[in-house]
Amino acid sequence: MQVDILVIGEPLVELSSQSDVQKSGTYIKGFGGDTLNTAVAAARLGSSVAYITRLGNDPFAQELRDLIRAEGIQTQNFTKNVSGTTGLYLVNVKANGERSFLYYRQGSAASTLHPDDINLDQIRQSAVVYSTGVTLAISESAQQATLKAFKLAKEAGIPTVFDPNYRPALWSKPSEALDAYDALMPYVDIILPTYPEDTLLMMALDQPEYIVDFFIAKGVKLVALKAGAQGAYVGFKHLIEHCPATTGITVTDTTGAGDAFNAGFLHGLTQRRPVMDCARLGVTTAGLKVQRQGAVTAMPYRDTVYSKVTLQPTSSAPGASNMGASQTTANPSSVNATAHSHSSNSAKLTLPASRPMSPIVPGSTADNEAATVTNLAEKPIVLQSPGMMTPSLMNAPTTEPAHTVGGLNPAGGPSSVGLNLAATPNLAQRPLKLEPPQAPTDTDVL
Repeated sequence: MQVDILVIGEPLVELSSQSDVQKSGTYIKGFGGDTLNTAVAAARLGSSVAYITRLGNDPFAQELRDLIRAEGIQTQNFTKNVSGTTGLYLVNVKANGERSFLYYRQGSAASTLHPDDINLDQIRQSAVVYSTGVTLAISESAQQATLKAFKLAKEAGIPTVFDPNYRPALWSKPSEALDAYDALMPYVDIILPTYPEDTLLMMALDQPEYIVDFFIAKGVKLVALKAGAQGAYVGFKHLIEHCPATTGITVTDTTGAGDAFNAGFLHGLTQRRPVMDCARLGVTTAGLKVQRQGAVTAMPYRDTVYSKVTLQPTSSAPGASNMGASQTTANPSSVNATAHSHSSNSAKLTLPASRPMSPIVPGSTADNEAATVTNLAEKPIVLQSPGMMTPSLMNAPTTEPAHTVGGLNPAGGPSSVGLNLAATPNLAQRPLKLEPPQAPTDTDVL
């Protein structure tokens, strides 16, 4: 059976409270874990999802099996049942929606995930393979299993998507995490880091264009940088564009917000949406999630997301320019019908044929070729031109006015800085020279 998204990782039991651990007398039980959050959210959006993990034999594990099946996530030939317990985390949600975590996961059933749990048939049944840095961190065997899956996907031409999701408590030191990420990076097509957790703490990078260029230089095709209340920044080749966050929301609980973004982005990708539409689906899904408490339980459903998101029209002829295209609110009913037909098809996915991207700068031909990644049917998911994007300013002269931030127009429009894309070498073909920001002083820390 074909699936849109193959997810690899660890599900967890969630115990949440709105007070400190020492003061809380009552916890609400739920389920979470970064990959489970994304798997459930993507399934609720209408994508078909399979989950590679290991489940134990404690009472929580049976509840997890029931939950995963109820969400329509495929487990047969993907999830292995073993002896062991389910990992658990306590989350304390503050009044502003931010949270702190306490984990009890060492030796969990999922942490015994092994390379033998991964096979080529699983990969070939998937349109996209997705995992996170948490999966790399929970054990050496889980790290090797993820690496095997990404290698097989790369060899089979299946797109791979990775969220670093850096959690300091899971690593002995930042360099250990960087080593694990570096081993995986040659097999990553799309990366979904978070600012500042992944970028500032781990790489000392604090500007979107530097972060994008850092990963593009490592061979990643596309970067979608999650930036919380700022929304997201999407980097594609030498370009970067801002996708604003959802407005008019009341933040209740930010647990799983990044995972919700990932689900929306992956869903858009497998629906062959333009790149910026994938980002819009991501920020909308995340914005709806943070209004409710809990991880899995708070993930929004398809009709709600599509009633709020604004997407580019899809009726333009192949090869037509995306630049300056008007946007329209998606019709949930028509999209639902399309997704149902797609996800219920047991045959191989039929993906659109490759076509040239729309021009990014009038008169420029530097980036007109399509950047594609090929799936098992030898028909590519096309990373389409995101439309009007801002040139990345890595090593470019900085003459931007004071109202721009790092060369980016906060409103998401083009920067005032001129950059000749045709004369800009591919970052992957030249040394990356970064000057990390100075360490903050005591007065800089809030």
